[in-house]
Amino acid sequence: MYSLKPQHRNKKIIYFAFILLTFISCSKEIDDLAVIGIINISPDSGPKDTEVTITGNSFGTDISKATVFFGDKEAVITSITDTQINAIVPVKASSGNIDIVVNNTTLEGPNFEYIVTPANVTTLAGTGGAGSMDGAALTEATFNIPIGIILDANKNFFIGEFSSHKIRKISSDNIVTTVAGTGTIGYIDGPGAAALFNSPRNLTIDTDDNIYVVDQANNRIRKIAPNGLVTTLAGAGTAGATDGKATDAEFDRPIGITIDPSDNSIYVSDFNNSSIRKITTDGMVSTLVGGVPGFMDGSLTDALLNKPIGLDFDNNGNLYVADNGNHSIRKITPSGTVITIAGTGEAGNVEGNIATAQFNLPQGIAVADSGEIYVADTSNNKIRKISTDGIVSTYAGSGEAGFADGVLEAAIFNKPRGIVIDELGILYVTDANHRIRKISPDL
Repeated sequence: MYSLKPQHRNKKIIYFAFILLTFISCSKEIDDLAVIGIINISPDSGPKDTEVTITGNSFGTDISKATVFFGDKEAVITSITDTQINAIVPVKASSGNIDIVVNNTTLEGPNFEYIVTPANVTTLAGTGGAGSMDGAALTEATFNIPIGIILDANKNFFIGEFSSHKIRKISSDNIVTTVAGTGTIGYIDGPGAAALFNSPRNLTIDTDDNIYVVDQANNRIRKIAPNGLVTTLAGAGTAGATDGKATDAEFDRPIGITIDPSDNSIYVSDFNNSSIRKITTDGMVSTLVGGVPGFMDGSLTDALLNKPIGLDFDNNGNLYVADNGNHSIRKITPSGTVITIAGTGEAGNVEGNIATAQFNLPQGIAVADSGEIYVADTSNNKIRKISTDGIVSTYAGSGEAGFADGVLEAAIFNKPRGIVIDELGILYVTDANHRIRKISPDL
C-alpha cells in the first residue's frame, strides 16, 4: 500500500488545518454580518426628504418585503439590492437608531440624527401678478383673487377663483390647470370647459371626489363631478331666503360651504341672510340657524349670527363658524346649541384668553385633527390659532398688509381668506396677493 512520507504527511495536515481555520474564520465573518445586518448608513444626519443609503447584507431585492423606520416613522424606499437600500427620511422623524424589517426580521442599524426644519411661510403657487394662466405653480401660473381652497385625498388642491370666475387645480406635482369655467361671467351647466360661473368663492369635497362650489353672484350651489361635469345642486338663482326643494330654494350671497364628516348634508353660510343653510341628500334646503343679523348664543331657534363666512367640522361633529360681522368664532354642537368660543363681538387684534381675544372680520376657518382651530383673520392680515386650552395667539403674519415669505410672525399676508389643513398640520392659505401660501410647522 502506498503511504505518505512523514514530511508530506505533516504538510498535508498543516494544509487541511489551514483550510479548516479559513473556513471557520469565513463562517464567523458571515455569521457576524448576518447578526449585524446593517453595516453603515450615509449620511447619518439630515432633515426630512434626505435620501439615506443603508449598506448591509441579505436585504433581498423585493421592495415589498422591506420596511425602513426612522424612529416610529416609516420611510419611503426608493430602491433595494441585496446589499443596499435607499430610503427617504420621513417628515417628523426622530433621532435614534434606524430599523429595517426584512422578511419579518428586524435589524437595528446605526444612529441617525434628525434635523428639524423650522416652521415657516412659503409660496405654493402664483407669481403674484393678477391673471389666470395655467402652468408650473411657482413660475408660470397666475391667479386673480383666489378665495376658497380644498384638498383631496390625492393631495390635489382646488381653488375658487373669484375674479376669474373659474375653478382651478394645483396637482400634487405642482402644475396648475383650470377645472371649470371659461373666465366669462355667466351661468351655464355642462362640461367644465364650457360651464360658466359668477364670482365663485368657497368649496368643499365629498368622499366620492365631487366638488361643491358656492357660486356667489349666481346665488347657487354648483357641483363638479369627477368627470368634470358641472350641474346645479341648489338655488333658483334669485336672491332670497326661501327653503324647500333645492331647485326652488333661494340664497342671498352664499359664501362658505362644508360637508359633514358622514357626507350626509352640505352646510352653506348664507351671508346676506345671516344664516347657516342645510342641503340634505334628498335635495331639500332648510335654515339651520339664524335669519336676521344679531349676536346671541343658545338653541338653533334662538341663536343669531351676523354675516357668517367660513365653516368647518371637527372630528366630533361640531360645526365651527367664522362669524364675520360679529368678529367671532362660533360653534354649533351636534345637539343644536350655538356657543361663542372666541371673540368679544368687537373688531380688534387682541391675543390671550378666548373671553377677551378679538378678531377683525375673520373669514376662513380650519380645525386640526388635534383640536386646534386656525382662523384667517382677514382684516388683521394674520392667521390666528385657538388652542385646545382656550388661548388665542398669532400663528403667522406680522399684521402688515403686503407680501413676504419667511418665519411665521415675520411673514406678511394681504387679506388672507381661505384656509385648509393637511394631515401633517401644514396650512394652505389663499391671499389677495394672488398667491397660495403654505405655512409649515416644525417638521
